[in-house]
Amino acid sequence: MGPYLLKRRLRHVRSVKINNLCVTQKNSDDLFRFPSYFIVLENSRGETLYVSEVQNGSLYSVQFNELPLQHSPLTLFILKLFAEVPGKLSPYEDKVWCLFKNYKIDLNRMQYLKQDDIVGSYNAPLLELIDGNYVLPEVPIFSSSSSKTKEHKRKVSSLKNKPSFSFNYVLKLNKILEYTSQVMEESRQLSSKLELQIQNEHKKHIWVIDNLKHYNQQMKARIQKKRLELKKLDSMVALANTDLELPSEPHTNPLNDYYGNTYPSMVDSRNKLEALRTKKLAQLVSIFQMTELFHVRTGFATFDQSHQNASLYDKLSLQYLNKEELLKLATSGTKDVKKLTSTCLGYYTMFVTLIATQICSIPLPHVLWYCGSTSVINGTVPLYLDNNRDTTMLSQAIDYFNRDVVQIIQYLKHRRAQVVDNQNN
Repeated sequence: MGPYLLKRRLRHVRSVKINNLCVTQKNSDDLFRFPSYFIVLENSRGETLYVSEVQNGSLYSVQFNELPLQHSPLTLFILKLFAEVPGKLSPYEDKVWCLFKNYKIDLNRMQYLKQDDIVGSYNAPLLELIDGNYVLPEVPIFSSSSSKTKEHKRKVSSLKNKPSFSFNYVLKLNKILEYTSQVMEESRQLSSKLELQIQNEHKKHIWVIDNLKHYNQQMKARIQKKRLELKKLDSMVALANTDLELPSEPHTNPLNDYYGNTYPSMVDSRNKLEALRTKKLAQLVSIFQMTELFHVRTGFATFDQSHQNASLYDKLSLQYLNKEELLKLATSGTKDVKKLTSTCLGYYTMFVTLIATQICSIPLPHVLWYCGSTSVINGTVPLYLDNNRDTTMLSQAIDYFNRDVVQIIQYLKHRRAQVVDNQNN
């Protein structure tokens, strides 16, 4: 059975054998052999991967069986053969070992050794892999078949031999199954990693879809509310038209009567609406004064209570987010300071959202979503400090938030001017 591995690696090596062990003495044709050997496997950086036990060599070879499974994907490694110096050559009483051979092995360049081939070189390493035996590419190999053996042919027996299933076939089949199980295990690990990444991406998409559905429901509720208000206005306009069509006295002007009766009620309704907005805004400020939003160290919002006679719009002031300080805090601040700042940013997001949507009806260019200390803008841009060193998204969120704060500040300035005009009149 020939080789079947596409890539041979260190984990496929099962045993190592050194063939034709001998040392030629200087100026002599005699061959000299060592009594004991052991091998060392190293990677290309010189790190030791495996040290075998001591094996006693035969007259011609030494074999190191049952190498432990390395679980290593290396294809290039160093094989060192250490030999015991005989006692008659060593001046010491203890055993002395020397580096006998050093082989640099590239498994993908090894040449396949058939079962009947003969190795024609001294001290040649033979590696048993799971798909066969291999030797170094420079080692000569001779086929065992010769002309003499070809001349002497046995007479073919007339008996029919039954095919048998030899132990070598069973062993090779076991190696194939072992290799297949390793490939399946690697495939399973790779598929589990890919499945985990796909699930994480799927969760992100589900979160965005849920937020879009929630925003869609809010928009439908607002549209329904606007439609009800439009119906009320239509009914009021229809009622006003019917009043105009009623017969009037010849000496009176119906338009002046309608204007004189309707304008005071509209002014009264407007004053009641402004008083209700002022009351709600005062309640909102009193609630958020118990948080870190109006604290001096944050500097996001202030409420000046030193002037008792000043209006609510004069006492309340909002500040823009300082981009430079927040970005510096995001990259070099401590964990506790980041958490406190993110919480204050969440309070600021809720405060601006409630003023714009529930009290003053101010349209904002960017949608603010309050999520505690992890609030976001437009559903995807995070307005909080995390452990990520990339501050691009945070910088964009600060710009969006400051644009919304501009609308609130302009509204407060407009209300201050109206209060001053009313006091002068």
